[in-house]
Amino acid sequence: MEPLIYIPEMSFGYGIDDFVAVGQLCWKVYKKCKDSPGNYTELSSEVGALHNVIKETEELFSQQSLATEQEVKLVTCRQGCEDVLKDLDGPILVKFESLGTNSRRRTFDRMGFGMQDMNGIRLRLISNVSMLDAFNNAHRYYQCLRKTHIKNVATVAPHVNVGSATIAALLKECDRFQITALTRPTSSYSPPNDSINVITTDFDSSGSLISTLRNQDTLLCCVLGGQTKVAAQKLLIDAAIEAGVKLTFASDYVANIFEFTLPDFPDGIRLELGVAGFDIPARRATIYGTGNNLACWMSLPVIPTAVVNMLLHPAAIVNRSILISGVLNSTHKKILAALETETGEELSVEQGDVKQIKSGAMEKLEKGELKAATRELTISAQSNDEEGSADFWDLVEDEAVGVQAVDVREAVSEYLLEQKLKLDKVVCLR
Repeated sequence: MEPLIYIPEMSFGYGIDDFVAVGQLCWKVYKKCKDSPGNYTELSSEVGALHNVIKETEELFSQQSLATEQEVKLVTCRQGCEDVLKDLDGPILVKFESLGTNSRRRTFDRMGFGMQDMNGIRLRLISNVSMLDAFNNAHRYYQCLRKTHIKNVATVAPHVNVGSATIAALLKECDRFQITALTRPTSSYSPPNDSINVITTDFDSSGSLISTLRNQDTLLCCVLGGQTKVAAQKLLIDAAIEAGVKLTFASDYVANIFEFTLPDFPDGIRLELGVAGFDIPARRATIYGTGNNLACWMSLPVIPTAVVNMLLHPAAIVNRSILISGVLNSTHKKILAALETETGEELSVEQGDVKQIKSGAMEKLEKGELKAATRELTISAQSNDEEGSADFWDLVEDEAVGVQAVDVREAVSEYLLEQKLKLDKVVCLR
């Protein structure tokens, strides 16, 4: 596998100079607050705290380069600090000083003026301290991850197609990863390689999961979207956090997680032609809507490629979602054309009413029938020309995880081979 360069770094010279200037402004405002009588003296502690965290930021980044994304966030933090300090240094403190100190009447004026403006300024100061401190902590974690060696990988549902394909890809990295398959006591799973540890655990017990996940660097949950239960997923993730797992991949769902209600692993709709309305053995196809709605699909091989690259370079993806797609310009009609070309068979076509399907799914959700509604919600997300959430090409970051999208026909061919419906010497659709 070719090494990937995920994080474009750049000199942060101009940015750190700006931060030095903000630090100087903060110290000046701190001294003014400290020397002012009444309510503004109380603000000196908040301004002092902001000055401390600004100095900490200067020290962190004076000798380090930042990724572009981090630089953008730091500029936002700097702007927030500068705005509140200028508001405090300019109109407020100047106005306060202009009230004078000799008159008892002006003393009451100063007190009234201070109470009017104090709370808003204090909240803004505290907010900026929290935001900048969180950024600093995230950067420390980011730097730690850059040096982190991901070795131990625990996999849930290793027997499903996503799990088995991901394990196969991990094994190709030779001794880079130590794989552990987590199974239920009733499972008959047999690992494809003797190097894989198989551990049975109670997925309904937090204590059992925590004990099982100790010393694991990564948890890959490969349970398919339609079989995933939110409560069980949360229990698993909470146990991973408690056990000290560094990276956790949630289960396989569908669509754009920023617009849809369910997360993805990693993001993009996996090419499941049955769910998409194509019954290959029966030579039938259902086209939902116009059939021209673009969808970010991905074939199965894309998922393990992305996962392995994320594990090799975790700093690029930590604490953020990566949207990927493995199939270029995919629509239902293009998939139909590719299927007919690859199989040499013409499929009978029916029309599906997307709005009616979505309406039925919402009724099932109201009744608490989540499993029954899942397939129809998936169809709606993929095929609804007006409200679909499957076209997010403007957000796709294939290059960040070493994925190269293929055309629709190649993706369909891969799917047929995966399903063993098409072989080089045998085509059995009759």
